Amino acid sequence: MNDVPDYFKPVIEKHGREMFTYVYNSNMAGEALEVLARKGRADIVHACGVLGAAYNQLADAYGKLKAWTPEELRQCEMDIMLAFSQAIENQGPQGGGRKILLN
Repeated sequence: MNDVPDYFKPVIEKHGREMFTYVYNSNMAGEALEVLARKGRADIVHACGVLGAAYNQLADAYGKLKAWTPEELRQCEMDIMLAFSQAIENQGPQGGGRKILLN
């Protein structure tokens, strides 16, 4: 877990590395698509919609394969957001920044 900021380690201990990574990266992918879609060009907006729909289908299928309940995933997401918010409060906006964790 050396590649994960300390403030996320309790979330990983509670939910497991695999669920944490799934939820974290799903949210980051969604945010990245939203940023691209806001660029305003119709072709980019359309492509982001197609990518988002495809990603959601794959992510939903993977979540079902793992037998994670929607409540478990929501709780993990809330714990991630809380940990990140607390880290910003403790470190200030310059203290950490976001990283995309792929593993």
